[in-house]
Amino acid sequence: MGEVDWHPTAFRTHTLSEIAKGGAGLVGKQVTICGFIETIRGKGGICFLMMRDGTGMLQAFLKKGNISDEELQTAQETSRESTVQITGIVALKRPPKVPEGEPDPPPEYEVVAESVNLLSKAQTPLPLGVTDEVEVGMDVRLDNRFLDLRRSHVNAMFRLRSRILQYGREHLISEGFGEINSPKIIAAAAEGGTNLFPLKYFERDAYLSQSPQLYKQLAVMGNLERVFEIGPAFRAEKHDTYRHLNEFISFDIEMAWANDEDVMCVQERMIH
Repeated sequence: MGEVDWHPTAFRTHTLSEIAKGGAGLVGKQVTICGFIETIRGKGGICFLMMRDGTGMLQAFLKKGNISDEELQTAQETSRESTVQITGIVALKRPPKVPEGEPDPPPEYEVVAESVNLLSKAQTPLPLGVTDEVEVGMDVRLDNRFLDLRRSHVNAMFRLRSRILQYGREHLISEGFGEINSPKIIAAAAEGGTNLFPLKYFERDAYLSQSPQLYKQLAVMGNLERVFEIGPAFRAEKHDTYRHLNEFISFDIEMAWANDEDVMCVQERMIH
């Protein structure tokens, strides 16, 4: 999994991490960035915005004379987690003073704003803090899920899950497996041992699939030989804990010309 090849969009020319990590090659060049405002500092004729997008963080430096008085005032009076678009010049930040004998820190970069466009102002006060270490109830988190997802530890879980799925998919493909997608609305159970969620399918009885097992076996018997599926499964199992999942993502494989030892070897190679 190499570096992501980000492409310019109608709203931005670069991500924040592209500038933070590759600023040496961008110093003096004009860029357009977008993100959420994490902190706002400064008053009078200057303002510092710490911005965050899905790739990282970067500071934007706003100065009277470089932008209009209205843009500067709007930025200083806006609220955290507001969304903003800034066009400006990439510059090397002034390095902090370090004690004599200590190594110099790596260079850091910022964007000196030439124009500021407030895309959306966040309400105040926020129903939950994105950077604050204040715990709130699950009902508040779910009612404001988009803010909850901006919190770094919550966001990290989704990114880790995505990488695990990507790795598993790439590994199985490298071992000759092909990905399939089985139906999720079925007429009868694909395998026994669990209760199903019933539903009406154009006035006919149907169920949500609890497993791709039958379809995997059909694919293998159809000479696809090695198949896998990553997809949702639904099981109407009663439970006494909120950690039980009636809907989850299953990771299933099926192989021809193999025994249980061969299957375990595939799993071990994928894990190691």
